Amino acid sequence: LWAQVARTAEARLQDSDKAISAWRRVVTLQPAPEAYDALARLHLSRNEPAQAAEWLEKRFDASKGTERIDIALRLADARIAAGRLDRAIVALERALTEDATAQGVREKLLGLYRQTDEPAALAKTLAEGVPHVEPAQQLEYVREAQALYRQRLGQPAAAIANLEVVHARGEADQELRGALAEGYLAAGRLDESRALLEAIVVEFGRRRSSERALDHYQLARVAQAAGDLKEALDQLDKASSMELGHAAILRLLGQLAREAGQADRSERAYRAL
Repeated sequence: LWAQVARTAEARLQDSDKAISAWRRVVTLQPAPEAYDALARLHLSRNEPAQAAEWLEKRFDASKGTERIDIALRLADARIAAGRLDRAIVALERALTEDATAQGVREKLLGLYRQTDEPAALAKTLAEGVPHVEPAQQLEYVREAQALYRQRLGQPAAAIANLEVVHARGEADQELRGALAEGYLAAGRLDESRALLEAIVVEFGRRRSSERALDHYQLARVAQAAGDLKEALDQLDKASSMELGHAAILRLLGQLAREAGQADRSERAYRAL
């Protein structure tokens, strides 16, 4: 009876107050998806997204199966409209945990992570999403995730697994192969890091560039980690000759030259900073 009253108030009388009151009576007597949906719809029509979200939360909790994904998206939209991005993220995270293939949920969640500047959560969600998206999008995910792990989080080794997948398919450009080499270095896999970097340097041929200088710098770091001070200094000489004034290159050159007992060489590097 109360459900009929609510439908009449909304559809025929255009009385949202009466419709909401009647649907709330329905929920009190016998909770039903129709009542939750109606209450959420009515509050949204009145520009009351916070109230709508509360009913959608109940709708989500009472739902089963694939419909939970659609409800989670509606709930997230209501939370966003209410200015509660944190609550929207919680709803989407919950849905994605239940269904890792829910691409609409993943994309909305990634957008919120970018908006709220959460690099750790963004990188993790991108990395975990790689197996569930098309190959072209996999490359985009891998590229963004590795940049976050390297540049924002200081965890280059965390990007190794997905970079290896892209590399094995022959889709890794120099940037991604360099990122993989950096990951190997961080993980102590020095031989693999060196092999990748040397292959990249060969591709440059005789061309000298700032990109090549950074590869020589990375080779120097590999040699340093391996305890080969002479090779590290040789690589830094090559790097500094191609990229004059690069702070990281000069700083490492100054440090290693001092360790090698080459005080003048070290002083020149530090002065150039």
